[in-house]
Amino acid sequence: MIEFFSILIHLICFCFFLRIFFLEPHEIWFHPLIRTIRDLTDPVLFFLKKNKMANKVIHPLYPILLLLIIKAALFKSTLGTDYKGGMAAPLLRSFLEFCSFMFKTYLLFFWIQFSSFRYGIEDDLFQGIHHIMDRSTSFFREIFKRFRIRNSAFTFFISILLPFFVFYLILNLIGDWLFSLPTNAVSMSVKFMGNNLIEVLDWAPFLILLRIILSFFNPSITLALKILYALTEPLLAPFRRFNLVIGIFDFSPIVALIFINLLRYLLARLLYLF
Repeated sequence: MIEFFSILIHLICFCFFLRIFFLEPHEIWFHPLIRTIRDLTDPVLFFLKKNKMANKVIHPLYPILLLLIIKAALFKSTLGTDYKGGMAAPLLRSFLEFCSFMFKTYLLFFWIQFSSFRYGIEDDLFQGIHHIMDRSTSFFREIFKRFRIRNSAFTFFISILLPFFVFYLILNLIGDWLFSLPTNAVSMSVKFMGNNLIEVLDWAPFLILLRIILSFFNPSITLALKILYALTEPLLAPFRRFNLVIGIFDFSPIVALIFINLLRYLLARLLYLF
């Protein structure tokens, strides 16, 4: 139950974070995904206004800070070691957990966007994700354009990694300062990001196995199936080039599973160097 409320708070905070990029009132109506973000966050704004906890115009950062403070006060954090320092420790860890949630969500958004464009998987949800990614990473992508880096997938990926590395670095520096920890903030930031990437990779085998099972039933195309295809197709397509079909069986998913586990192992070993 605690984990459920923690994820719910992170989800609402993430929706408020996305509203930072859609501050104009007319922008939250133009796409179903943006309207869903509005529907999830408006009750919190209504509560704050009704109880006179904020002015009529509320910046999205205000409820994010408030919700994370509430989370730190009500729940015990599950990230990192147990620090001493009163309210500062759970509050800092609450921000770290939210940063991890955002980073993993942005990685999934990037993967879905890349897959939907490359393999022609179309849906209104994917268009909304593309608009969110385009708006929220525009600042860093403009910087890359000045260096004449034109690869769209590369600029989007680096535009995700760079700001989150800075977020992690700032939070780790604050932790080192508050608790006088003899740690390397840069190394800890790299480890946090690497562990988040490993957690995302942990879902890949399950999704591939699910797609293998569904392939025997030939289900109708639904939104859930499109999301499954978008998440798994970039992992399977490269191995189909090797013509691993024997009889009626395609062994490319098995090779993909082996490759993913090897990649996860190498990434985990690489993190030990930091």
